[in-house]
Amino acid sequence: MKMINALFFVVCLICLFCPAEAYAYLNPGSGSDFFQLIMSFFAGILGGIKLCFKKITNIFRKNSDNDYE
Repeated sequence: MKMINALFFVVCLICLFCPAEAYAYLNPGSGSDFFQLIMSFFAGILGGIKLCFKKITNIFRKNSDNDYE
């Protein structure tokens, strides 16, 4: 029974990683679109972190006694 399970697993791996034909096409501009998507994702994350950090620091600055203005 273990031999049949191992054989089934090997056959499934072969079918998964060795497809007969792939009818796929990537445009030449797809790489730049993907790059732009990744960069905008990280820019949004960094902007959100900066906004939260500023809100937290402003809470502590308003309550301080060293206001010079």
